[in-house]
Amino acid sequence: MWGAQATGYQPPPGYLPPPGYAPPPGQLPPPGYQALSGHLPPPGYHAPPGYQAPPVGHFGPPGFQPQPGQPGPWPAGWQLGPAGWQPVPAQLPQVATEPPPPEHKWGFGAFLLAEAVFLITSFLIVVPFVMADPRLSEPGVPLTPVALLVSLAIPTMLAALVAIVTTRIRGNGPIIDLRLRFGWRDVGIGVACGFGGLALTLVLAPIWVRWVGDENADSAVGALLDGVRMNPLLAVLVFLTIWLVAPLCEEILYRGLLWGAMERRRWNRWLILGITTVVFAFAHFELLRAPLLLAIGLPMGLARMLSGRLPASIIAHQINNFLPALGLMLLLLGVPLTEA
Repeated sequence: MWGAQATGYQPPPGYLPPPGYAPPPGQLPPPGYQALSGHLPPPGYHAPPGYQAPPVGHFGPPGFQPQPGQPGPWPAGWQLGPAGWQPVPAQLPQVATEPPPPEHKWGFGAFLLAEAVFLITSFLIVVPFVMADPRLSEPGVPLTPVALLVSLAIPTMLAALVAIVTTRIRGNGPIIDLRLRFGWRDVGIGVACGFGGLALTLVLAPIWVRWVGDENADSAVGALLDGVRMNPLLAVLVFLTIWLVAPLCEEILYRGLLWGAMERRRWNRWLILGITTVVFAFAHFELLRAPLLLAIGLPMGLARMLSGRLPASIIAHQINNFLPALGLMLLLLGVPLTEA
């Protein structure tokens, strides 16, 4: 049993002191003792070293105030207790917090690997088509519709797949590392930034066209598909690729993988926003179009920064790509835009 202890003190039911424990008169329970929720200490009780009060239902003295330097905030359920009870600083209750997710082990190398896969695949993907029809290697001869669709979709999808696999092998998976968790707040931020960016693009695009001239104002994808005609199924697949698939994959690369590599190094978020926007603009390898791509990419980066997650920037990107994708689909179907 307990031996001599404070007057009127009764240990909680089922508590057994360690073998051989015999405290002197007036001493408290042994170090490491944990009071049950709602259990009252005896008058004059002073907790032993290392004692931690349970977060709910424990009792302190009337008017008890933590001393400077003692941790807080106090947990829910902290209550007053008998006069004379004073916990020492090391014995104050601790607030349980969820530990942060473990940091990932990938960085800039993962982004460079994904970009290399994109570039190499973009070059190699057309080789089988050229080998089947050598005329496709001649200047001015367009690729077949199937080859064009494959060259548009496969490289960016493979690069995004490399990013996802990297996060699973060297990190915590894409949901955590790439901030791919979805919430309705992401929809609101993505829609706002998407339409804001679309309005900005509609204002700046005519200015950019006057600057570079009509002959240089087409995008690389538009130039690639110029004069090509497709059946409705392939044209719709091109529309869906440019509207939905390409924005998803590009955001995984730039606002996911590249953003996460800089975030891992604790860089300033405004610096991250600026760098990812510049890299996004120049990674399209269209120097004349880069200033316009800077304006297009900035709202997408803002969506990523304001929401803290990737779906918002994906939505903003998809909104921005909708009109160009629709225009290309109509051209592939042979519908003049002036009549559409």
